[in-house]
Amino acid sequence: MMSIIRKSGWNVTVLETGVSEKDEPVYLLLGHIDLMSQKELKDRILRKDNIQFENVLN
Repeated sequence: MMSIIRKSGWNVTVLETGVSEKDEPVYLLLGHIDLMSQKELKDRILRKDNIQFENVLN
């Protein structure tokens, strides 16, 4: 899941890390929802998926 979030371009801060019972990393994240983070994520989606109507994301 962390790799999906990183690839998305969403601005997140890792607050803590741990390990699951399957010995896989677990992350406690702070997902920033400020206007700049929203704009960057929306712009990346628009570029990647060629969405012509920006209001779809609003």
